[in-house]
Amino acid sequence: LIHDIAAWMGETEQNAKAILKSDFCLNNETQDFSLSDCSKDDASKFIEYLLDQAIENGIQLTDKPTDYLDDIETYVRMCIKHRKCVVCGQEAELHHCEGSRVGMGNDRRKISNEGKAMIALCRKHHSELHNMSEQEFMQKYHVCGVKM
Repeated sequence: LIHDIAAWMGETEQNAKAILKSDFCLNNETQDFSLSDCSKDDASKFIEYLLDQAIENGIQLTDKPTDYLDDIETYVRMCIKHRKCVVCGQEAELHHCEGSRVGMGNDRRKISNEGKAMIALCRKHHSELHNMSEQEFMQKYHVCGVKM
């Protein structure tokens, strides 16, 4: 993540890491830490922060987050928040998962999404999902819908 963000920033990895850690500590009101000996909880929070920065800024990632994250739901929530496709990172629309469908005369602009299971997908992946079962799609890309 740091490598990809550094390239986007036009900084060396070392400089980007220092900038990102400083911003993370400032925004989370924490002390400076070393990645080599911090707690697993602190490391997870920092990774979540890095991922949020990457998604928010549309930074192309070398590796898919679904390949290395333990908490896929957090990633899916970030993608929903920033309207980025969970599969490819492109601009996305919301897909209402089975059991949370919006159709049948409901106005998408007026309906509450609270408690509904959703996932953010670009047009291409949204169409792909509708051409197979939702379960097959979720297994293929190692993603899941999350309740809002």
